[in-house]
Amino acid sequence: MGDGEANGHGTIKNGTEPQYNYYMNNKLTDILDLISSGEFDKDITLLSNAIIARRDSLNYQMLNTIRPGDTIMFNGKCSPKYLRGVKATVKGFGRNRIIVDLAQPIGRFSRNVKVPLGIYTKVG
Repeated sequence: MGDGEANGHGTIKNGTEPQYNYYMNNKLTDILDLISSGEFDKDITLLSNAIIARRDSLNYQMLNTIRPGDTIMFNGKCSPKYLRGVKATVKGFGRNRIIVDLAQPIGRFSRNVKVPLGIYTKVG
């Protein structure tokens, strides 16, 4: 492998900028193309269940890192959109949700807001 050639893991051997995103985006595109073409129709339920299980696992991992007093920020998956980027303080937990207080009321939201998993990022 010469200087600057890909090493097969999505990075450049000489330490230049990683090519991981390009590598993964191409693999993802291939997978999505196969799904769209019907290649996995017989296993579509299995694929769907695996994706849901993985998303749940990631959400619960995130939930396990949150503690009362932490600061979260609503991400791009949040609705209504005017809450995106707004910060809030974690007060407690509900079933599969965190309960937060916003620093200032926004719209109909202020205190004891029940926030579903996956629509926030921990920032402090």
